[in-house]
Amino acid sequence: MADKNLQDMESHEVVIAKAKDFWTRFSKPIVIISTLVIVGGGGWYAYNNFVKKPKEKKDADLGKNDDALSYYKKAAYHFEKDQTAAAEYLFDGAYLADRVMKNSKVAIELYKEVKDKFPGTQQALMAENYLAQLGVYNIE
Repeated sequence: MADKNLQDMESHEVVIAKAKDFWTRFSKPIVIISTLVIVGGGGWYAYNNFVKKPKEKKDADLGKNDDALSYYKKAAYHFEKDQTAAAEYLFDGAYLADRVMKNSKVAIELYKEVKDKFPGTQQALMAENYLAQLGVYNIE
């Protein structure tokens, strides 16, 4: 029995010695490979969540903005007899094009349309201010 315990202790010591020897010989490659795996995984995760997904979301939002702009225009043309509502829809479309979509050409076109078609409305006065911010001045 004592011989078996002595043998077990010796075998444990041998295993421990082999493990220490293995770690001594291969610790550097193990650490390097582990670091590469962790950095690679973190890079993949960061790319997917901070580059790829926001780009996909931006592309989807751009499509939604185009749809919203067309709906504003349709609403304005549909309610042309109601000058206040039509001016509001057209102004909202111009504002969307200007501030959200960053499309100053379309915004200028719509702001001018608000000013020309609905001159007595509050939106026409605001459109004049926004046109001035876009560099379009009306000197009379």
